[in-house]
Amino acid sequence: MKEFLKSNFNKEKFPLPRIRAINRLTILALFSYVYILVIIPLIFSRKNPFIKFHAKQGLILFALWSLGLFSLYVPILPWFFGLFIAFCILCGVVNVFLSKEKALPLIGGLANRI
Repeated sequence: MKEFLKSNFNKEKFPLPRIRAINRLTILALFSYVYILVIIPLIFSRKNPFIKFHAKQGLILFALWSLGLFSLYVPILPWFFGLFIAFCILCGVVNVFLSKEKALPLIGGLANRI
């Protein structure tokens, strides 16, 4: 069985994703998805397009989170806001570690307009 698995597994067909090294740029991009800390990448990354891309998406997420606070008076709406924002934050953090500039669902279009 082990020989069968070794012979049919081709590394070229299934490449491993390249994970970004944790350095100053990665940490600044990660701050984009930590609510109010989105201000830090916006201030310090005017020239780097990778950080700027994630900071714009983080700014939209922070604005949605702020608007979501007003939805606390509606019974089920805060759950949807919270789950959607948590999903977007998770996708954004994964994209930072994989060095991708992939737009988040429903937010990427808004972030490109900023």
